[in-house]
Amino acid sequence: HHKEGGSVLARWFKLELATKTFDGIFLDSDMLDRLDQIFEITAHQTKNLVVILTKETLRRIWCAGEIASAINANVNTIPVACTGFDPLSDAEIDGIA
Repeated sequence: HHKEGGSVLARWFKLELATKTFDGIFLDSDMLDRLDQIFEITAHQTKNLVVILTKETLRRIWCAGEIASAINANVNTIPVACTGFDPLSDAEIDGIA
């Protein structure tokens, strides 16, 4: 999730999901002291990745990196598109490469 646009929703998701499972719920903003491990955690210690898609999520390098790490590791990914979500344009995607 993009911190400005989705932090409250992400926190709510974590609290709600915690009532429905005994598994740990990882929220990246809870581990800002372990940023060097975020991609490893998302790729290899995650069963399901819920992606809170706000207008800026895919435009933030850390968010995109977490998503890409999980997808490359075949982690089940559940997108949650918020009002205002704006997918990347072809020009933006071309600009990444």
